[in-house]
Amino acid sequence: MKACVTSTSFADDSWGRRAERLLPKGSRLSPRVWERRREVIVTVALLQTIGVLCFGVHRGVGALGAAAQASVVGSVALGARFCRAGRAYRSGFATISLLTASSMLVYQADGATEWHFHFFVMIGLITLYQDWVPFFVAILFVVLHHGLVGWIDPTGVFGADAAGKVVWKVALFHVGFIFAAAAVHVAAWRLSEAQGATDPLTGLPNRLGFTDLVDQLAHRHDEVAVLFIDLDGFKQINDGLGHDAGDEVLGRIGSRLREMLRSGDHAARLGGDEFAVVVADVDPDEASRIAERLLIVISQTIHLDGREREVQIRASIGIAIGDSTISGVDLLGRADIAMYSAKSDGGERWALFDRALEQQHHERAEFTNDLRIAIKQSQFRLVYQPVVDLASGEIEGVEALLRWSHPVLGDVSPARFIPVAEESGSIVEIGEWVLDAALAQLAAWTADGLASLTMAVNVSTRQLDEPGFCERVLGRLRAHHIAPFRLTLELTESVLVTNLDQMSARLDELRAAGVRVAIDDFGTGYSSMSYLSRLPIDIVKIDQSFVQRLATSTTEAALVRSIIELASSLNLGIVAEGVEEHAQADVLRRLHCSTGQGYLWSRPVDPALIPGLVHSSPAHSSPAHTSPALVAGA
Repeated sequence: MKACVTSTSFADDSWGRRAERLLPKGSRLSPRVWERRREVIVTVALLQTIGVLCFGVHRGVGALGAAAQASVVGSVALGARFCRAGRAYRSGFATISLLTASSMLVYQADGATEWHFHFFVMIGLITLYQDWVPFFVAILFVVLHHGLVGWIDPTGVFGADAAGKVVWKVALFHVGFIFAAAAVHVAAWRLSEAQGATDPLTGLPNRLGFTDLVDQLAHRHDEVAVLFIDLDGFKQINDGLGHDAGDEVLGRIGSRLREMLRSGDHAARLGGDEFAVVVADVDPDEASRIAERLLIVISQTIHLDGREREVQIRASIGIAIGDSTISGVDLLGRADIAMYSAKSDGGERWALFDRALEQQHHERAEFTNDLRIAIKQSQFRLVYQPVVDLASGEIEGVEALLRWSHPVLGDVSPARFIPVAEESGSIVEIGEWVLDAALAQLAAWTADGLASLTMAVNVSTRQLDEPGFCERVLGRLRAHHIAPFRLTLELTESVLVTNLDQMSARLDELRAAGVRVAIDDFGTGYSSMSYLSRLPIDIVKIDQSFVQRLATSTTEAALVRSIIELASSLNLGIVAEGVEEHAQADVLRRLHCSTGQGYLWSRPVDPALIPGLVHSSPAHSSPAHTSPALVAGA
């Protein structure tokens, strides 16, 4: 299969395909839209029955003759109305009824030229079906009427002026005008399709056009494979280089997909950073090899025009295979589920749809819906873990940690629901609630005499991306009468590093107001320590994975010492996370780490326990001599 893909890496741009692209695709309308248009067309056909009858009587054809002509039109129209066959038959009946009425009216008008315009109107009406079957039936009807019938009875078709003239010239003249009108309708049809089913940025089909192409291919082939492509990390290109650069990247990706496909296969841009490909007559192994080839083609370096920049992008691909019993929409949905699985496994890979993935998808969808319900039904609560001064043992502040008590599942781990909230966007609303609830609690503690206690709150990328985030944070501080320096916003290392330029402006605004910013889980990301000086932060939180081996590994101790020394030289605060043993605290103290956080002092506890922990924490004593009340908080 690889050879097949490679050998067709350049699209067949023959004259035939160029001409094909100029014609309408004959896209199938959705059943609802088709039925609505059919009702209009059939209603017109039935009304024309009355028109033929009345006009025939008016023109002196006689009541019986006019009734006979009207009955021909009406019977065909009724066939179109009540026929239970497929679209082709029903649209064909309606077309014949409409044009039979045209021919009857021309005949009743003694072939008067102006009545031939009725044919033009009817052909325009027929193109509402957006189907080649009724369109070609109409053209064939016109040719037979103006050619064969016009040859037999030229005066009845072309009027008295046709007598003595060369009939085929008159017929050609009339048919030519009708063909011209038909060409205008075809052009309008094509433009309508292009505008409604084409992505303007890449020129590829959009989601609507693509699902229609999948349906068409599925009806012509035994099986088709849909490959759903999502670009990994594309948001960073838009954020870092601007939307013009992002649009250029999308255009280049679209061109690459178009060029590597075989004749008869199709690529599409579904929207945003999502693309899709449909290929016919392939089995799972062949489809997977095409996916591997797509990953290679997409990952090739892109040189941006007018910029001294190179961009390399990765993708996740989901594959779904089906036949004509599955709609294009459903097949694309299955490929989307598989793509999500590939992205969840780390991205830059492909996954094949199966029923197990579908079950996981449904469970995840239910879980996401449960999250939205949890917000409305107040199922979330906050617990607080103390941050302790390593020299004195005094509690300096707390970190607010989110908990979810699910009515059926019980307590759900944040490691499970936070990623789902991030992906679904629910994290924005949840984050707003967390910030307000934490500051309200801090205000309550302040009223109880804990005026020096600080509060740390975790913030997600989604929240930072929201317009007005800084204003809302400062507004909440004012509403709860909290000094800005008592609030610390914690962000992960990956968020800060990958979105540095965008994040810096917002974080600098908050820091200028007095809010502190901490980098959480430092050391687990991919930035070097030399990058630390560029980050808009005030505090470094050393990840617990380093702290856990601190007392037994000289390597970990050396690494932690380097982080502490660098942070100290930059006048940054330092918090060691996950401290569970006295030996770890002793090493941190020797390394001049200022504060710690972990089970050695307290597990996360309900807010009612915090005042007792604060009052029982000894000033100027080591964790080894922590009071029983403080340890009881664990």
